[in-house]
Amino acid sequence: ARLLVGTDAGIGVVAPGSSLHDELAEFVAAGIPVYRTLRAATIDAAGFLERPDLGVVRPGARADLLLLEANPLTD
Repeated sequence: ARLLVGTDAGIGVVAPGSSLHDELAEFVAAGIPVYRTLRAATIDAAGFLERPDLGVVRPGARADLLLLEANPLTD
């Protein structure tokens, strides 16, 4: 089964932003590898929404890009 990261943000009891971080942490706590968790929140979610312009880093794609000094797969 395909797993996707998402939240119910906007229904009043779920905080936008931080709830997504909580969801990511829950996936990893459940034993899903970090790489698969990040895919579920990016390219896999974009594919489910049929939005090839999201979830990728390439010319012409919509993106909010976060650059880190750390490796998100290990930290």
